[in-house]
This record gives sequence, structure tokens and C-alpha cells, in this order.
Amino acid sequence: MSRLHILTAAELKAFDTPALLSHMQRETFFRVSERLADLLATLRSPTNRVCLLLTVGYFRATKRFFVSPFSPADVAYVTKQLGYTPEQIDLDAYDDKASASRHRRLTLDYLGFRPFNAQARQEMTQEIRLMVRSHMRPKAIFLQRLKLLETRKTEIPSAYALTELITPESQQHKRELTETIEARLSPMHRALLDALLEKQEALWQPESQVQRYKLTLLKRFSQSTRPAKIKGNIEDLRVLRPLYHEVEAVVGALDLTPEGVRSYANSVLKSRIFQVSRRAEDDRHLHLVCFIMHQFLRLHDVLVDILLLSVQSHLNTCEREDKERYYSGRTDHGQALQTLVDEVNEGLCNPLSDIEAIAFSEQLSDTEKVGSIQAILSQGQEQRRTVTSQLLEVQQQSQGNEDADYYAVLESKSIKL
Repeated sequence: MSRLHILTAAELKAFDTPALLSHMQRETFFRVSERLADLLATLRSPTNRVCLLLTVGYFRATKRFFVSPFSPADVAYVTKQLGYTPEQIDLDAYDDKASASRHRRLTLDYLGFRPFNAQARQEMTQEIRLMVRSHMRPKAIFLQRLKLLETRKTEIPSAYALTELITPESQQHKRELTETIEARLSPMHRALLDALLEKQEALWQPESQVQRYKLTLLKRFSQSTRPAKIKGNIEDLRVLRPLYHEVEAVVGALDLTPEGVRSYANSVLKSRIFQVSRRAEDDRHLHLVCFIMHQFLRLHDVLVDILLLSVQSHLNTCEREDKERYYSGRTDHGQALQTLVDEVNEGLCNPLSDIEAIAFSEQLSDTEKVGSIQAILSQGQEQRRTVTSQLLEVQQQSQGNEDADYYAVLESKSIKL
């Protein structure tokens, strides 16, 4: 089984080599606390003490362990900090794997980290399997695992060890997908998928003389609310719907996450026809099946967005027209209201003032008062009927639906919508 090349040669070397530390970083990472000093005192030789402090410092900085040779500048700093001379340190003698392994255990215990053991490897394998199903890029999986291990206070292994976890899961997943495609796709399904790579005229532009690949015609959907563009989307939906129902069971058997389906579909969207057609048969059909599912669901989203946008656009138009009608009718409404006020004043208020003056007059007898009042009421009878009718009409309008004008505008615009 060939191993994935997740990191470049330069990245791999940088990952498995201690980083160059500044003087300030050395002071931070190679700091000797009282507890660490007690731990160093348990070791017998100055070389082991220097190597343990180097191991602790590098782990503080990277959460990883490294093998010699170490940076000469770091070795010199640690040697001086522990009060030794360079002659007392023999790094060539630090080749005992047992000593290095013991120093790693001491470092993990001191810093409170878990070793990257079989249990951590099993947990990591299960999580990588889920990420592979989501079709994350191997390098993205690699980098995310680094962050997660640090968050969980677990030792970060070598790049080789992480790659060895990602490679089999990635290859096993691809093998399972290919086997599913091979088992589930009938000859009819394969013929339908391969037909996408053939040329045809645009269904919603039959007058066009340009023939394009069927797959190309299904790659882009219009976001426009123009009826002609919406019609084009509907025609694409009529093409995609039967294809989707044919491959729906296959997609279910693939058991891909939405991200996985999107990844394969995006590969088709970004590729040219000849690049898709040159793929191995099962790989090509896998990509096309995911493309159909993704585009079918995406087109539904596009059409719903267009519907919402169209409705909102018409609502905005209706509100704007209703306001325009209201503002344009304010003058006429004001004049009509002023006329009504004048008629109320002339037909009701003025006669009432005259009646009041007559009723409280001391110069007139009761009989004269009644006669004068009757005369006033007889003269304004027709005018009062008109005013009463107008007031009743205003009252009915005020008690009616305040949004009636707005709904009338909505009704007038509904046919176009």
C-alpha cells in the first residue's frame, strides 16, 4: 500500500526537526522550576540531565519529541543553565533508547500529557475515518489532528505515524466507494451518466444553434428573477429530477456526508469535459452521481431563493405604490375634509348657535322661541341631511380595514407575480 504524500519534503523535515528558538523562547521553554529541579536530580549523569531538560523544553514548545542531534545553541544554553561545562556533556553517548524512552515518560508525567499509545491511536483512527467520509483533504485532516491532540493534552507523534493513520483510512474509503458504485450501478444507470458527456441543444433555448455538452448545461443556474431565466432553471430541474431519482438509492448506499458529496460534485464543476471523461469508469460514475445529487438539491435552493426574492420584490413594489398613492391623494383628501368641515360648520354649528341664542333670549316669549327655532330647522334640513350622510361615510371608512388600499395594490400586482 503506497503511503500518501501529505507534507512536502521541506515540511516533513521542519516537522520532525526542533524549531530554532530565540533567546527569549529558550528562557521560557528551558525554565527549571523547583519540581523539575528535583526531577533532574534523580538522574545520574550531566548528559542525561541536559538531554531531559532539552526534551522537556522542546515538548513545551511543540508537544512533540525529537531525536538527536539537537541544536548546538540550545545544548549550550541548557548546559550553562545547569552549571556544567561543554566538556562534561557527551551527546554521542546519549544513544540508549531506554534512556530516551524513560525521559519521554518523565516529561509526559511532569507536564500532565498522555502518551500517543494504542488507545490514543484507536481514538484517532475512528475520528480520521469520519473526516475521510466528509472528504476532507489529507493535509487538512493532518493539521486538524495536531490541534486536537494538543487540546486533549496528548503527545503529538511523528509525521510518519500520523500519515500511517490517514493513508489506510483514505484508501479504504475510496475502495469502498468504488466497490459500491460497481455493485449498485446497472448498465442503464451507466448509460444515463455517460449521456451527460454528450452534446445537445439547450432545452430552454431551442432556437440556439450552438450545441453544448449536457453536463455543461447543468453546471450553472441563474439567480435572476427574469421569467426567461426562471424557465431555464425549471427546464434544468426537469432534466435533473429523473436522473436524481435513478441514482438516489446509489447515493444512499455510498453513505457519504453532505461535505463528501459536495467535494466530488465540486470536482466535476471545476473540471472540463475531457478531464471527467478520462477518469476510470467507476471513478467517473462516482463523480457524476454526486454531481447529480448536489446539483438537484442546489437547484431547489436556487429556485426557493428566487421565489422568496420575487415575493419580497413585489411586496416592496406594493408598499412603494401604496405610499405613492397615499401621498398623491393627500391634497384631494385634505380638500375634501376641509369642505366637510365647512359644511358641518354651516349646516350644524351655525344653526345651533342661532338656536342657542333664541332659546336663552329674554325678549322672546316661549311661543316666539319655538317658532323661530322651527324656522331655522326648516331652512337647514336639506343641508343637514347632506352633512349627516357625509359624516356617516367618513365614520364607515374609519371603521373599515385600514389596509384596504394596500390589499388592493397587492391584488393588482398578484397576477404578474
